[in-house]
Amino acid sequence: MYRSAFTAAAVLTVVGLTAAHASALTGAPVEPRAATACGSDGVATLCVSASAPQDSTLLNYQVTQQDGPGSYTVSYTDTTTSQISASHNVGPLAYQAVGSGTLYGALQDCFTMTLVSTSGTSLTAGPVCA
Repeated sequence: MYRSAFTAAAVLTVVGLTAAHASALTGAPVEPRAATACGSDGVATLCVSASAPQDSTLLNYQVTQQDGPGSYTVSYTDTTTSQISASHNVGPLAYQAVGSGTLYGALQDCFTMTLVSTSGTSLTAGPVCA
């Protein structure tokens, strides 16, 4: 009787450990999880936020044009699987205009978002995790 109660208590204790606790016990690093990240190159600013309201991760992005007009494509890379999404057009954007949208990724994964200009320059924000 006492042995089964002790075993149940030990199992509940182990199951209740967070990733940070498990990392401290095993010495394995834990990837920092951010819900929002931004990047800027002086021409444009890309911000992305991750949330998981149901059965997928929503990646809401916003592109702000800072210098002259610009046209872009945006895509994400799933840092867990290395899968790259299809590219989506953003713009053309006038000076100080904002373009935004939502892409959808796998639940419980982390993502980087990449903004590519028509001239080929790129800007990355992330990783973000829900």
